[in-house]
Amino acid sequence: MTGQPRLDLQSGLPGTGGRICLGRKKINLGTVFAGQAVGVREVQDDLWLVSFMDND
Repeated sequence: MTGQPRLDLQSGLPGTGGRICLGRKKINLGTVFAGQAVGVREVQDDLWLVSFMDND
């Protein structure tokens, strides 16, 4: 990893219920990610790749 942000990822902080909202899409990640910075990228329709602490 070069330390540069990945431009294809959208980032955010899931709420206490583990959900992140990107525009009109609501993505349920689970409460384990609540309050943690994550990156998400849609790889197919309704299939999301979640990045957390340099892990996909």
